[in-house]
Amino acid sequence: MAIGISLSALVTFLVVQKLVLERRTRAINRATNLYRKAISSDVWPDDVTVDLRRRVDRKALARALDADDAPPLLGRLRSAPWYGDAVRHLGSSVTRGKWGSRVVALELLGKLGAIEQRPMVDDIVCHEAHPEVYAAGLGCLAQFVDQSSELRFLWDRLQERPALSGSYNEWLFRTAIVALTERRGADAAVDAVRELFAGTSLQDPLTLDFISAVGKAGLSPLVPELAARYGWEHAPKGARIACVRAVGLIQPTHAVLLRALSDPEWEIRAVGAKYLRGTAPDVVAALSDCLTAPAFYVRFNAAVTLAALGEAGREALERALEYPDRFARDISRYALHMPQPAYA
Repeated sequence: MAIGISLSALVTFLVVQKLVLERRTRAINRATNLYRKAISSDVWPDDVTVDLRRRVDRKALARALDADDAPPLLGRLRSAPWYGDAVRHLGSSVTRGKWGSRVVALELLGKLGAIEQRPMVDDIVCHEAHPEVYAAGLGCLAQFVDQSSELRFLWDRLQERPALSGSYNEWLFRTAIVALTERRGADAAVDAVRELFAGTSLQDPLTLDFISAVGKAGLSPLVPELAARYGWEHAPKGARIACVRAVGLIQPTHAVLLRALSDPEWEIRAVGAKYLRGTAPDVVAALSDCLTAPAFYVRFNAAVTLAALGEAGREALERALEYPDRFARDISRYALHMPQPAYA
């Protein structure tokens, strides 16, 4: 009897929790759609209110600000009637809340572009002991960058106290570059990155994260510097890989990618084969030669790239079906029948 009552109570509890979660989800979705429309309008509607003391409003605003199809115009948000109270509430949460609420508050401050809170965020980045709060502070700081000295400050903090991972470092630098570009323009961002890049060491793991960020940010004026560092005599393999990948992301027809196909290190040949583009005879011939490489990823990336190059590449793969090398035949057949290019 007692077991039956317990099971009944458990089922009732689970059903109630499910209904509560569904109701909250619907409320968040409605608020998110409302905020997205308000963000895209010329002036924030007076009848759309935001109260960041409510969990629904916090989550909905964060989602609305994350919309990729329509990046928010932060200048408009600063003129919204709720902005001042929201920023003050977030500032209070950052300094007094539990670590989870502090992280959420820092993330929202960054998304809102509340650059007037920079002194507080600087203090957190310099003195915070909790790793998640520290990382959130760095993320917030990256979104506030509007001059070269602030990009340098971010670099120095990561040198003194690393963040969570290399991929997070890369995201921080890319976010900072994008923020600087939006606030000061592409030329100012390129100058700031070039100034910082000139003083870095290719032996420093943080430099690899920075190079990756430059590639993903698409800073084409820095391609010559990246190509030059690939060719440095004592550059470590990891740095050379990062440089080739960054050039490939920005300018996939650059000659350094063709040069990478003859590199002694198979990892660099694999990266070159993945990102190289072009239908010139020397490009197609170099990729065709890679089909017989001992390293699997060199063969695979070369075959997939040839398949993506159109008629000239597919003709090269068809010729490879007659190669005496069984591995070259197999990878060429696979690439010719792929529904779409897919890299490992």
